[in-house]
Amino acid sequence: MKALTFALRGQAYGLPIEPVREIIGLGEVTPVPMMPAYLRGVMNLRGSVVPVIDLAARLALGPAQDSERSCILIVECLADDGMHLVGVLVDAVQEVLRFEASALAAAPSFGTRVAPAFIAGLLPAGLGAAGGAAGVAAGVAAGVAPGGVASGAADGVGTPSLVLLAPERVLSLPELEDDVGACAMPA
Repeated sequence: MKALTFALRGQAYGLPIEPVREIIGLGEVTPVPMMPAYLRGVMNLRGSVVPVIDLAARLALGPAQDSERSCILIVECLADDGMHLVGVLVDAVQEVLRFEASALAAAPSFGTRVAPAFIAGLLPAGLGAAGGAAGVAAGVAAGVAPGGVASGAADGVGTPSLVLLAPERVLSLPELEDDVGACAMPA
């Protein structure tokens, strides 16, 4: 299994690589009035209007703090009327991590920073592929830049090295449409 890893609030997260189409720098995002707080706005991607989700806000971690390392992941999502592109704002992209699907631990039913329904699984420290990918993810979890020395998270105790998100739940377009409808002005 492959996942694109990224940082949100000092923790390593990942999305399965298959729906990720591209990674772009944080550019101009036009706010749209009356939208949920996690919907940052829309952007123009080669002539297409793409909604941009602030993933930290979506996961109830607070709004993203834009920096020069902030990126937008362009992710393909399935909706009732076909495939759509959604921009996902993250603090920093790390790398592609390869691991066995059997290495994923189930998400606990409580006690996580992120709603368990959004979590596909947790990857314990040290279970990534060769090339130091798990070390990078553990370093992000411990707040250490890639190439730095991580302590605590890399010993297998405490924070998992990677929280793998379930894109079909985190980026659910019907759910976004429900939120938009709930925020819209009555007719």
